[in-house]
Amino acid sequence: MTLAGTALPGDIVHVRSAGLYGWAIRTTLRSWGNHDGILVFHASHWYVAEALTSAGFVLTPWSEYQARIHRARSAVCLFRHAGLTDSARSTIRDSALYFAGIGLKYDWRAIAWIGLNLLLRTAHARNHEHRWYCTEAVRDIYRRVDADVWAKSLPTPGTTAKRQQQGLLTLVAQLTPGQWPRYQPT
Repeated sequence: MTLAGTALPGDIVHVRSAGLYGWAIRTTLRSWGNHDGILVFHASHWYVAEALTSAGFVLTPWSEYQARIHRARSAVCLFRHAGLTDSARSTIRDSALYFAGIGLKYDWRAIAWIGLNLLLRTAHARNHEHRWYCTEAVRDIYRRVDADVWAKSLPTPGTTAKRQQQGLLTLVAQLTPGQWPRYQPT
């Protein structure tokens, strides 16, 4: 996927992975996708700002990200928040650069808490502000520009898909390997 002419900084990268971990997340959440990140344009290069289980919050160069999703047979959708101004996109970039620079860790406890809440069908939030998981990172960065479409204490990739279905986010591009179903709101 070439980002020039399609993507804008601040677009949400919504991913469907082929692995067991991705399948488990999608099945639990009843969601098409299992991971979220944010596109960032900095110093003439594209990056995906994301919270990874192995590394915490990082900026992954788009070329590496694209190679990783091809190797993993992942599908990617870009969602856009229509209300973002150029100034908001700059703030999102600066926030992503800042948080990647301070080395926030991945929030495994929140993932376990979400699983427990889904199992028990409760909605108790338990945030650990010094750690992030993928959608929480996206939501918190969007909150810095008053653009929180998730409106939820423990958002998930399923929440992101629901907000797209509700018209709060627009599907602007897809990179879908032949074996994957194209993005279809459920």
